[in-house]
Amino acid sequence: ELFQDPVRAEDGRTYSRVMIEAWFKSQLDQGLAITSPWTREVIGQTLVPDEEAATNVEEYNQAVLNVNPANAEDLRSVLGGTASIHDLREVFAALDQVRPILVDSLKEWKPPQLVMIGQEKSGKSSVLERLAMMSIFPRDDETCTRLPIHVRLRFSEVCRPATLEVLNLTTKETEGPFVIPTATGAIDVRNKMTEIL
Repeated sequence: ELFQDPVRAEDGRTYSRVMIEAWFKSQLDQGLAITSPWTREVIGQTLVPDEEAATNVEEYNQAVLNVNPANAEDLRSVLGGTASIHDLREVFAALDQVRPILVDSLKEWKPPQLVMIGQEKSGKSSVLERLAMMSIFPRDDETCTRLPIHVRLRFSEVCRPATLEVLNLTTKETEGPFVIPTATGAIDVRNKMTEIL
């Protein structure tokens, strides 16, 4: 995702304003000190517009808008070889317009599910992270992913932060959702697993 209203936080990193504000709110809602999503060190809530990032995003958007979508070479030059992803986005945008019809006509249809089974350190978490495009599976020299993890990917017109929910199988109650950073969410998942075990 490209930055939306890019701002620089007190940790020196740039974030989309809506994402970092959601992170701050989640920390406060949990009664925690506000920390950097990257370093987990305590920071303040001051956000400064990142004009350089905003300019880069605007230039990228202009380059994409000025490209002839029928010319795959133009798309590849701007998107760095990801023209197929761009094409799929257009297909999904068309399908989203008929979503109510699809939902009504495909009542018994279930979305695909993927279950990873394998020996320790065989790359299960790496494969799933590549599919989800988020670092959410704990890693260590020891076995880290010690509980089942259910990842749900949802389409949204606007960029939304990733969230973590914990289901207590005994009580069937859900704890959360808690906002987690997509780049360092494995820390939050590991902390919840440790808390549960």
